[in-house]
Amino acid sequence: MKLDANGMRMYSIMSCVYNCNTPEVVVPSDSFKSHKKEAIDEHLSTCECCPDAIRPTKRSRGITVESLANMSSSSTLAPTQTTNRVGCTHCTTLTENNDRLVLQNDQHSNRIHTLETQMDGLQTQLTELRVGMERMRVENQRQNEINRQSHIWQETVSRALGITAPPIPADHVCVDRIYGLQKAASVGSISKPIPNERLHALQREITRLEGEARLTSTRHETSMRALRSEYAKFVTYWKLSDLLLKDKQQSVKDLKEILRFVHPDKFTGSNDTAVGVTLIINFLIQELRRTK
Repeated sequence: MKLDANGMRMYSIMSCVYNCNTPEVVVPSDSFKSHKKEAIDEHLSTCECCPDAIRPTKRSRGITVESLANMSSSSTLAPTQTTNRVGCTHCTTLTENNDRLVLQNDQHSNRIHTLETQMDGLQTQLTELRVGMERMRVENQRQNEINRQSHIWQETVSRALGITAPPIPADHVCVDRIYGLQKAASVGSISKPIPNERLHALQREITRLEGEARLTSTRHETSMRALRSEYAKFVTYWKLSDLLLKDKQQSVKDLKEILRFVHPDKFTGSNDTAVGVTLIINFLIQELRRTK
């Protein structure tokens, strides 16, 4: 606290720029910087000469101009002990205000931490969704490659058996054709008979190819059924939102409005439900913006 030579508290005095009947604004010198604006606003809120257009609409709380003026006028008569008591009261007020601000800051910090945790969870779920979609895309490419190799194999076998209409016929048709070729070779319809060793090797190769063809066909059908079942769910989910495509801009606007009610911070139900619905709505908004 700034004190003069007599041990009395020192005050800074400002003059009102509007020259009103109470032209002096008094502020303690040791807190002049922190209470200058507060004292000016307090004075202008009651100043008769201040224009209404710039008059403060809310009076400041705590130390008032009148109390400061009374403190100034009584400082010449009151002892140092009285001044110190006023200063202690002011310090108590500042301490209470500081505690209130610290509490508010802690509350805001906790809220920010909660939001960051929720954002991390949403980011993790989004990453898992992208990984799943990428896995499905790779599996689809693999099945397409299997189909392509299967078509090549069928065309090759068909040409070898003298069948021009793809795909390769049923197993019994191919076996009958092979037996026919064997019989023709045995009766001399072929100028150069096939040796028994080669014939047996050819039969074994044909049997092996037939087994691989059946295994490949079975695996292909199983994979295709699984893919169709998996894709059917996504097609069903997306068709449910066909009505949103009629007016995309309005749909995006309405979905954003819905997000306000299902946000995890405001939804009173399960947090998992709120997060799941939020992810779905955000995905729909992105797809509507990307769809032409």
